[in-house]
Amino acid sequence: MMQEKLYLAVCDDEPEALAQICEALRKALHRVEYRTSCALRKFTSGMALYEAAVKERFHLIFLDVEMPNVNGFQLAEKLHLMASDAHIVFVSGYEDFVYDIFEHAPLAFVRKSMLDYE
Repeated sequence: MMQEKLYLAVCDDEPEALAQICEALRKALHRVEYRTSCALRKFTSGMALYEAAVKERFHLIFLDVEMPNVNGFQLAEKLHLMASDAHIVFVSGYEDFVYDIFEHAPLAFVRKSMLDYE
């Protein structure tokens, strides 16, 4: 049986946070011995991610909430309007945003401080 490749996207305007999220994903996938191959695309701009999502299919998208030009909530809405079936995980250093995410029906909300949690 052929397994489908899992396409992931991570978007954060801060390069250090982007690297931290990607490393946490790598560790998590390794820890559960995830057997399906993954393709991970990194973005430092919400609009760059949106333009890629118009052309490519992502299964899971990790979005920083606070970004310049288009924030994570606005981007999630744009993705929803284009009928993307990607699951969204919001990532933020501010836990106050957890109450604002529900209208966007994300898969999860992750605090950046919890990314290094073993």
